[in-house]
Amino acid sequence: MHMLSVVLGAAGLLLGGLTVWFRSGTSRAARWWVRTDRSPSRKAAESVALLLVPYFAQFTLVLAIAALPVFHEVFAAAVLLVEFILGAIFVSPLRYRRLLPLWMYPAWLRPEREREQDELRRLREF
Repeated sequence: MHMLSVVLGAAGLLLGGLTVWFRSGTSRAARWWVRTDRSPSRKAAESVALLLVPYFAQFTLVLAIAALPVFHEVFAAAVLLVEFILGAIFVSPLRYRRLLPLWMYPAWLRPEREREQDELRRLREF
């Protein structure tokens, strides 16, 4: 069980590092996910970078802590269930939105996405 915790912790740290890199990196590689057109594949890339990678980073880190030998196996199963349920409640509905909530975008991308949201609101009014 100890080795599982180490592997999950390493995976969670790697995913957490990717999350930070996606949000604050300035290179073209760090910003591969930024949607510049309205194609569905670019929207999916934003959801992966801003929603799924951070969620799985949290998921693996929490599970790594729950899998520590000081906790009972039932605790790890309970944590897995709670994380899965929370993901289903909060993460899944967000994936299908045209634009994610503004607070999920990095500060450097918020003004552009805010303009897009305003444009979508105006289009719905007609």
